[in-house]
Amino acid sequence: MNKWIRGMVKKGMSRVILPRSYKREAKKRNVDGRKALFVSAHGGRLSANLLIMRREMQKAGFKTKTFDREVDSMTPQELWRYLKRFTGEYASCGILFLDSYFLPVSACRKRPETKVIQLWHSGGLLKKMGYDTGEDLAGFPRGFTRNYDLVTVSAPCLAGVWEHALGLESGKAEALGLPRTDRYFSAGWKNKQKKRFAELHKEASGKKVAVYAPSFSGAPGSPETPGREGIRKVRERLRDEWEIVISPHPLTKSLFPERERNMETEELAAAADLLITDYSSVAYDAMLMDVPVAFYCPDIETYRKKRGFYLDPECIPGGFAKTPEELIRILESGEWNTPREKLREMTAKYMSSCDGRSAARILERVTGIRSK
Repeated sequence: MNKWIRGMVKKGMSRVILPRSYKREAKKRNVDGRKALFVSAHGGRLSANLLIMRREMQKAGFKTKTFDREVDSMTPQELWRYLKRFTGEYASCGILFLDSYFLPVSACRKRPETKVIQLWHSGGLLKKMGYDTGEDLAGFPRGFTRNYDLVTVSAPCLAGVWEHALGLESGKAEALGLPRTDRYFSAGWKNKQKKRFAELHKEASGKKVAVYAPSFSGAPGSPETPGREGIRKVRERLRDEWEIVISPHPLTKSLFPERERNMETEELAAAADLLITDYSSVAYDAMLMDVPVAFYCPDIETYRKKRGFYLDPECIPGGFAKTPEELIRILESGEWNTPREKLREMTAKYMSSCDGRSAARILERVTGIRSK
Protein backbone atom coordinates (compact mmCIF):
# COMPACT_ATOMS: atom_id res chain seq x y z
CA MET A 1 0.00 0.00 0.00
CA ASN A 2 2.80 2.44 0.91
CA LYS A 3 4.47 1.78 -2.43
CA TRP A 4 1.18 2.47 -4.23
CA ILE A 5 0.69 5.72 -2.30
CA ARG A 6 4.23 6.88 -3.08
CA GLY A 7 3.64 6.10 -6.74
CA MET A 8 0.44 8.14 -6.83
CA VAL A 9 2.10 11.07 -5.06
CA LYS A 10 4.99 10.95 -7.56
CA LYS A 11 2.56 10.97 -10.48
CA GLY A 12 0.68 13.93 -9.04
CA MET A 13 3.88 15.86 -8.47
CA SER A 14 5.31 15.16 -11.92
CA ARG A 15 2.15 15.61 -13.97
CA VAL A 16 0.38 18.46 -12.20
CA ILE A 17 2.00 20.21 -9.24
CA LEU A 18 5.56 20.77 -10.48
CA PRO A 19 4.64 21.81 -14.06
CA ARG A 20 2.10 24.31 -12.74
CA SER A 21 4.57 25.76 -10.25
CA TYR A 22 7.21 26.07 -12.98
CA LYS A 23 4.81 27.86 -15.34
CA ARG A 24 3.79 30.34 -12.64
CA GLU A 25 7.42 31.14 -11.88
CA ALA A 26 8.32 31.42 -15.58
CA LYS A 27 5.67 34.11 -16.03
CA LYS A 28 7.19 36.16 -13.21
CA ARG A 29 10.90 35.80 -14.05
CA ASN A 30 13.27 36.27 -16.94
CA VAL A 31 16.02 33.76 -17.65
CA ASP A 32 19.39 34.87 -16.30
CA GLY A 33 22.02 33.42 -18.61
CA ARG A 34 24.74 33.98 -16.00
CA LYS A 35 23.01 31.92 -13.31
CA ALA A 36 23.88 28.24 -12.93
CA LEU A 37 22.09 25.70 -10.71
CA PHE A 38 23.73 22.61 -9.24
CA VAL A 39 21.32 19.87 -8.20
CA SER A 40 21.63 16.62 -6.27
CA ALA A 41 18.85 14.57 -4.68
CA HIS A 42 20.94 12.03 -2.77
CA GLY A 43 23.49 12.11 0.00
CA GLY A 44 22.70 15.57 1.34
CA ARG A 45 25.60 17.23 -0.50
CA LEU A 46 26.96 17.78 -3.96
CA SER A 47 29.06 15.10 -5.58
CA ALA A 48 32.65 15.78 -6.60
CA ASN A 49 31.51 16.15 -10.24
CA LEU A 50 29.15 18.96 -9.28
CA LEU A 51 31.50 20.60 -6.78
CA ILE A 52 34.35 20.79 -9.27
CA MET A 53 32.09 22.03 -12.05
CA ARG A 54 30.60 24.65 -9.74
CA ARG A 55 34.08 25.94 -8.98
CA GLU A 56 34.81 26.23 -12.72
CA MET A 57 31.60 28.18 -13.28
CA GLN A 58 32.34 30.51 -10.37
CA LYS A 59 35.84 31.18 -11.72
CA ALA A 60 34.20 32.08 -15.05
CA GLY A 61 32.02 34.67 -13.30
CA PHE A 62 28.72 32.80 -13.08
CA LYS A 63 26.33 33.16 -10.15
CA THR A 64 25.69 29.71 -8.70
CA LYS A 65 22.92 28.25 -6.58
CA THR A 66 22.87 24.81 -4.99
CA PHE A 67 20.04 22.35 -4.30
CA ASP A 68 21.49 19.39 -2.42
CA ARG A 69 18.97 18.43 0.27
CA GLU A 70 18.18 14.78 0.87
CA VAL A 71 14.57 14.91 -0.35
CA ASP A 72 13.56 11.53 1.12
CA SER A 73 14.21 12.84 4.64
CA MET A 74 11.90 15.87 4.35
CA THR A 75 8.40 16.27 5.71
CA PRO A 76 5.72 16.93 3.05
CA GLN A 77 5.66 20.62 4.04
CA GLU A 78 9.45 20.93 3.83
CA LEU A 79 9.48 19.13 0.51
CA TRP A 80 6.87 21.43 -1.02
CA ARG A 81 8.69 24.59 0.10
CA TYR A 82 11.97 23.21 -1.22
CA LEU A 83 10.51 22.23 -4.61
CA LYS A 84 8.65 25.52 -4.96
CA ARG A 85 11.93 27.37 -4.43
CA PHE A 86 13.61 25.02 -6.90
CA THR A 87 11.05 25.56 -9.67
CA GLY A 88 11.51 29.31 -9.29
CA GLU A 89 15.26 29.07 -9.74
CA TYR A 90 14.91 26.45 -12.49
CA ALA A 91 12.54 28.69 -14.44
CA SER A 92 15.04 31.56 -14.37
CA CYS A 93 18.49 29.92 -14.68
CA GLY A 94 20.61 29.81 -17.80
CA ILE A 95 22.31 26.48 -17.02
CA LEU A 96 21.42 23.58 -14.73
CA PHE A 97 23.88 20.82 -13.84
CA LEU A 98 22.96 17.47 -12.28
CA ASP A 99 24.66 14.08 -12.17
CA SER A 100 21.78 11.65 -11.67
CA TYR A 101 18.02 11.50 -12.10
CA PHE A 102 15.97 14.28 -10.48
CA LEU A 103 12.23 14.21 -11.06
CA PRO A 104 11.56 18.01 -10.89
CA VAL A 105 14.07 18.65 -13.68
CA SER A 106 12.25 16.25 -15.98
CA ALA A 107 8.66 16.96 -14.94
CA CYS A 108 8.63 20.57 -16.15
CA ARG A 109 8.82 21.37 -19.85
CA LYS A 110 11.72 23.78 -19.55
CA ARG A 111 12.23 27.09 -21.31
CA PRO A 112 14.49 26.79 -24.38
CA GLU A 113 16.87 29.43 -23.00
CA THR A 114 17.77 27.09 -20.11
CA LYS A 115 20.33 24.37 -20.80
CA VAL A 116 20.30 21.16 -18.73
CA ILE A 117 23.67 19.41 -18.50
CA GLN A 118 23.69 15.87 -17.16
CA LEU A 119 27.16 15.15 -15.72
CA TRP A 120 26.33 11.47 -15.40
CA HIS A 121 28.01 10.12 -12.27
CA SER A 122 29.44 6.87 -13.64
CA GLY A 123 32.21 6.28 -16.13
CA GLY A 124 33.31 3.25 -18.07
CA LEU A 125 31.06 0.37 -19.06
CA LEU A 126 29.55 -2.17 -16.68
CA LYS A 127 25.91 -2.69 -15.57
CA LYS A 128 22.92 -1.70 -17.69
CA MET A 129 21.16 1.54 -16.81
CA GLY A 130 18.20 3.77 -17.62
CA TYR A 131 15.68 2.39 -20.11
CA ASP A 132 17.99 -0.56 -20.86
CA THR A 133 16.90 -2.13 -17.56
CA GLY A 134 13.49 -2.58 -16.01
CA GLU A 135 14.52 -1.10 -12.66
CA ASP A 136 16.06 2.38 -12.99
CA LEU A 137 13.19 4.24 -14.62
CA ALA A 138 10.31 1.89 -13.86
CA GLY A 139 7.07 3.85 -13.88
CA PHE A 140 8.49 6.86 -15.73
CA PRO A 141 7.47 7.66 -19.31
CA ARG A 142 9.95 7.45 -22.16
CA GLY A 143 10.36 11.22 -22.18
CA PHE A 144 11.76 11.40 -18.67
CA THR A 145 15.09 12.69 -20.01
CA ARG A 146 13.57 15.03 -22.62
CA ASN A 147 15.03 18.17 -20.99
CA TYR A 148 18.65 17.05 -21.23
CA ASP A 149 20.61 19.18 -23.69
CA LEU A 150 23.93 17.45 -23.07
CA VAL A 151 25.14 14.30 -21.30
CA THR A 152 28.86 13.99 -20.63
CA VAL A 153 30.49 10.55 -20.88
CA SER A 154 33.96 9.22 -20.20
CA ALA A 155 34.95 7.97 -23.67
CA PRO A 156 33.74 8.23 -27.30
CA CYS A 157 32.71 4.56 -27.43
CA LEU A 158 30.11 5.20 -24.71
CA ALA A 159 28.14 8.03 -26.34
CA GLY A 160 25.79 5.73 -28.26
CA VAL A 161 25.31 3.47 -25.22
CA TRP A 162 24.24 6.39 -23.02
CA GLU A 163 21.96 7.83 -25.70
CA HIS A 164 20.14 4.52 -26.02
CA ALA A 165 19.95 3.98 -22.26
CA LEU A 166 18.60 7.47 -21.57
CA GLY A 167 16.35 7.72 -24.62
CA LEU A 168 18.28 10.65 -26.10
CA GLU A 169 18.56 11.94 -29.62
CA SER A 170 21.79 11.11 -31.42
CA GLY A 171 24.52 13.64 -30.64
CA LYS A 172 23.34 14.61 -27.17
CA ALA A 173 25.95 12.49 -25.38
CA GLU A 174 29.49 13.77 -25.78
CA ALA A 175 32.81 12.40 -24.59
CA LEU A 176 33.91 15.40 -22.54
CA GLY A 177 35.02 13.44 -19.48
CA LEU A 178 34.04 13.46 -15.80
CA PRO A 179 35.09 16.52 -13.75
CA ARG A 180 35.91 14.51 -10.61
CA THR A 181 38.63 12.59 -12.45
CA ASP A 182 40.67 15.76 -13.00
CA ARG A 183 42.01 15.30 -9.45
CA TYR A 184 43.47 11.89 -10.25
CA PHE A 185 46.21 13.46 -12.33
CA SER A 186 47.54 15.44 -9.36
CA ALA A 187 50.26 13.76 -7.32
CA GLY A 188 49.59 16.28 -4.57
CA TRP A 189 45.93 15.26 -4.34
CA LYS A 190 46.81 11.57 -4.16
CA ASN A 191 49.42 12.14 -1.47
CA LYS A 192 46.90 14.16 0.53
CA GLN A 193 44.42 11.25 0.50
CA LYS A 194 47.11 8.80 1.61
CA LYS A 195 48.09 11.09 4.46
CA ARG A 196 44.45 11.57 5.53
CA PHE A 197 43.86 7.83 5.45
CA ALA A 198 46.94 7.11 7.55
CA GLU A 199 45.79 9.65 10.14
CA LEU A 200 42.26 8.23 10.28
CA HIS A 201 43.26 4.56 10.20
CA LYS A 202 46.32 4.11 12.36
CA GLU A 203 45.33 0.46 12.77
CA ALA A 204 46.13 -0.03 9.05
CA SER A 205 49.85 0.70 9.51
CA GLY A 206 51.90 -2.14 8.05
CA LYS A 207 48.92 -3.76 6.31
CA LYS A 208 47.70 -3.79 2.74
CA VAL A 209 44.60 -1.63 2.28
CA ALA A 210 41.46 -2.58 0.35
CA VAL A 211 38.31 -0.50 -0.12
CA TYR A 212 35.03 -2.39 -0.39
CA ALA A 213 32.73 -0.15 -2.46
CA PRO A 214 29.65 -2.08 -3.57
CA SER A 215 26.79 -0.76 -5.65
CA PHE A 216 23.31 -2.02 -4.80
CA SER A 217 20.97 -4.73 -6.03
CA GLY A 218 17.22 -4.44 -6.47
CA ALA A 219 15.14 -1.32 -6.93
CA PRO A 220 16.32 2.04 -5.52
CA GLY A 221 13.36 2.05 -3.14
CA SER A 222 14.46 -1.21 -1.50
CA PRO A 223 18.21 -1.54 -2.15
CA GLU A 224 20.28 -4.49 -0.99
CA THR A 225 23.96 -5.42 -0.81
CA PRO A 226 24.12 -9.24 -0.97
CA GLY A 227 27.86 -9.26 -0.27
CA ARG A 228 27.76 -7.45 3.08
CA GLU A 229 27.89 -10.50 5.37
CA GLY A 230 30.52 -12.18 3.21
CA ILE A 231 32.82 -9.15 3.28
CA ARG A 232 32.59 -9.12 7.08
CA LYS A 233 33.86 -12.70 7.11
CA VAL A 234 36.73 -11.74 4.82
CA ARG A 235 37.65 -8.76 7.04
CA GLU A 236 37.75 -10.99 10.10
CA ARG A 237 39.81 -13.75 8.46
CA LEU A 238 42.43 -11.39 6.98
CA ARG A 239 42.51 -8.68 9.65
CA ASP A 240 46.22 -9.25 10.42
CA GLU A 241 47.26 -8.77 6.78
CA TRP A 242 44.58 -6.54 5.27
CA GLU A 243 42.69 -3.45 6.38
CA ILE A 244 39.39 -3.60 4.49
CA VAL A 245 37.50 -0.31 4.67
CA ILE A 246 33.82 -0.21 3.73
CA SER A 247 32.45 2.60 1.56
CA PRO A 248 28.92 1.63 0.46
CA HIS A 249 26.57 3.17 -2.09
CA PRO A 250 24.66 6.17 -0.65
CA LEU A 251 21.38 4.23 -0.81
CA THR A 252 22.72 1.41 1.40
CA LYS A 253 24.63 3.33 4.08
CA SER A 254 22.17 2.22 6.76
CA LEU A 255 23.18 -1.40 6.10
CA PHE A 256 26.80 -0.68 7.10
CA PRO A 257 27.16 0.90 10.56
CA GLU A 258 30.90 0.17 10.37
CA ARG A 259 31.39 2.18 7.16
CA GLU A 260 34.06 4.83 6.65
CA ARG A 261 32.45 8.23 7.31
CA ASN A 262 35.23 10.73 6.68
CA MET A 263 36.42 10.05 3.13
CA GLU A 264 34.62 9.56 -0.18
CA THR A 265 35.11 6.34 -2.14
CA GLU A 266 37.38 7.92 -4.75
CA GLU A 267 39.52 9.45 -2.00
CA LEU A 268 39.83 6.07 -0.30
CA ALA A 269 40.74 4.41 -3.60
CA ALA A 270 43.61 6.86 -4.06
CA ALA A 271 45.04 5.67 -0.74
CA ALA A 272 44.41 1.94 -1.29
CA ASP A 273 46.25 -1.05 -2.72
CA LEU A 274 43.02 -2.56 -4.03
CA LEU A 275 39.38 -1.70 -4.66
CA ILE A 276 36.75 -4.42 -4.22
CA THR A 277 33.31 -3.90 -5.74
CA ASP A 278 30.42 -5.80 -7.25
CA TYR A 279 28.86 -3.68 -10.00
CA SER A 280 29.96 -0.12 -9.24
CA SER A 281 31.56 1.96 -11.97
CA VAL A 282 33.97 3.29 -9.34
CA ALA A 283 36.07 0.37 -10.59
CA TYR A 284 37.05 2.57 -13.53
CA ASP A 285 37.98 5.47 -11.25
CA ALA A 286 40.32 3.10 -9.42
CA MET A 287 41.84 1.80 -12.64
CA LEU A 288 42.40 5.37 -13.84
CA MET A 289 44.48 5.83 -10.66
CA ASP A 290 46.39 2.59 -11.41
CA VAL A 291 44.67 0.85 -8.48
CA PRO A 292 43.77 -2.83 -9.14
CA VAL A 293 40.17 -4.01 -8.84
CA ALA A 294 38.62 -7.26 -7.62
CA PHE A 295 34.96 -8.13 -8.10
CA TYR A 296 32.97 -9.86 -5.37
CA CYS A 297 29.53 -10.73 -6.78
CA PRO A 298 27.63 -13.37 -4.78
CA ASP A 299 24.36 -12.65 -6.63
CA ILE A 300 25.74 -12.33 -10.14
CA GLU A 301 23.51 -14.98 -11.73
CA THR A 302 20.38 -13.20 -10.51
CA TYR A 303 21.85 -9.81 -11.43
CA ARG A 304 22.60 -10.94 -14.98
CA LYS A 305 18.99 -12.03 -15.46
CA LYS A 306 17.27 -9.06 -13.79
CA ARG A 307 19.46 -6.12 -14.84
CA GLY A 308 22.19 -7.37 -17.13
CA PHE A 309 25.54 -5.96 -18.19
CA TYR A 310 27.07 -4.07 -21.05
CA LEU A 311 30.39 -5.55 -19.95
CA ASP A 312 30.37 -8.50 -17.57
CA PRO A 313 32.62 -8.16 -14.47
CA GLU A 314 34.12 -11.57 -15.17
CA CYS A 315 35.62 -10.12 -18.38
CA ILE A 316 37.44 -7.29 -16.60
CA PRO A 317 41.09 -7.77 -15.55
CA GLY A 318 41.43 -8.55 -11.84
CA GLY A 319 40.11 -11.13 -9.43
CA PHE A 320 36.51 -12.35 -9.54
CA ALA A 321 34.77 -14.11 -6.64
CA LYS A 322 31.28 -15.35 -5.84
CA THR A 323 32.00 -16.53 -2.29
CA PRO A 324 33.97 -15.19 0.69
CA GLU A 325 36.34 -18.15 0.37
CA GLU A 326 37.12 -17.31 -3.25
CA LEU A 327 37.78 -13.68 -2.34
CA ILE A 328 40.08 -14.73 0.51
CA ARG A 329 42.04 -16.91 -1.91
CA ILE A 330 42.39 -14.00 -4.35
CA LEU A 331 43.69 -11.69 -1.62
CA GLU A 332 46.08 -14.27 -0.13
CA SER A 333 47.47 -15.47 -3.47
CA GLY A 334 48.21 -12.05 -4.94
CA GLU A 335 45.89 -12.69 -7.89
CA TRP A 336 44.33 -9.27 -7.18
CA ASN A 337 47.51 -7.43 -8.20
CA THR A 338 46.61 -6.92 -11.86
CA PRO A 339 49.48 -5.79 -14.11
CA ARG A 340 49.25 -2.03 -14.64
CA GLU A 341 49.35 -2.31 -18.42
CA LYS A 342 46.04 -4.21 -18.33
CA LEU A 343 44.45 -1.46 -16.23
CA ARG A 344 45.71 1.13 -18.70
CA GLU A 345 44.27 -0.81 -21.64
CA MET A 346 40.84 -0.65 -19.96
CA THR A 347 41.03 3.05 -19.21
CA ALA A 348 42.38 3.85 -22.68
CA LYS A 349 39.18 2.39 -24.11
CA TYR A 350 36.53 3.36 -21.56
CA MET A 351 37.95 6.46 -19.81
CA SER A 352 39.98 8.12 -22.57
CA SER A 353 38.24 11.51 -22.21
CA CYS A 354 39.19 11.67 -18.52
CA ASP A 355 42.58 13.30 -19.00
CA GLY A 356 42.75 15.94 -16.28
CA ARG A 357 40.95 18.60 -18.37
CA SER A 358 37.32 17.44 -18.18
CA ALA A 359 35.92 20.40 -16.20
CA ALA A 360 37.66 22.94 -18.46
CA ARG A 361 36.41 21.15 -21.57
CA ILE A 362 32.82 21.06 -20.28
CA LEU A 363 33.00 24.74 -19.34
CA GLU A 364 34.10 25.69 -22.84
CA ARG A 365 31.52 23.42 -24.51
CA VAL A 366 28.63 24.81 -22.43
CA THR A 367 29.58 28.51 -22.19
CA GLY A 368 32.20 29.11 -24.87
CA ILE A 369 34.56 30.33 -22.13
CA ARG A 370 38.07 28.93 -21.79
CA SER A 371 39.09 28.00 -18.26
CA LYS A 372 41.42 30.46 -16.57
